[in-house]
Amino acid sequence: MGQGHSIFEEEQLEQYQDCTYFSKNEILRIYKRFSALNPEKINPKEADTTTRLSFAEVQSIPELRENPFKDRICEVFSTGSQGLHFEDCLDLFSVFSEHAPWDIKTAYAFRIYDFNNDAAICRSDIEQMIKRLTGDSLNETEIATTAAGVLHESDIARNKVLTYTEFEHVISRAPDFINLFHMTV
Repeated sequence: MGQGHSIFEEEQLEQYQDCTYFSKNEILRIYKRFSALNPEKINPKEADTTTRLSFAEVQSIPELRENPFKDRICEVFSTGSQGLHFEDCLDLFSVFSEHAPWDIKTAYAFRIYDFNNDAAICRSDIEQMIKRLTGDSLNETEIATTAAGVLHESDIARNKVLTYTEFEHVISRAPDFINLFHMTV
C-alpha cells in the first residue's frame, strides 16, 4: 500500500513497526485479517485499534482454530477481559513471528502453560498441558504419572514446580520449539 493510501497514519505504522517484528506492509496485512474476523464490528477501511473482538472470533483464525491452547493464548495476549483489540492481536502475531527471538517466545510460552497464573508451572498445569495435547487418549492415572515424570525430570530445585528458569532449561533442550511456536502472517 502506498503512503497516502494507508488506513493508519505513517507515525502510527512506524510505532507499530518499532514495537513488533513486522514491516509496515505486514502490519497492514494483520489489520486486514483482524478486521475481516468481524467487518460489522471493525471497519477494514478505518484504523480501529480499540474495538475488541471476542476470544471466539480471534480463535477462528486458521493458526488458532485447531490449537489446543487457543483459549490460553487469547487470555495471555488480551489486555482486557472482554476479548482482543488490534494491538493485542498485533502483539500475538509478533511473538509468534519467525523473527521473534527465542527468549520472547519462551516467556510467552511459560505464561500460556501457567494455567493458574501463579508464575510457576505446577503439576496441575502440566496435567492440563498433557490433557490438551493428548485429548482423550490417556486416562487420569496415565496423565498423573506422565506429569509426575515431567516434573521429576525438570524440577531442578525439587520444589514441585517449574520456575521460569527451569522452564527455559527444558525448552532449550527442545530443538523444535522455535519452529512450533510460530504463525505466518
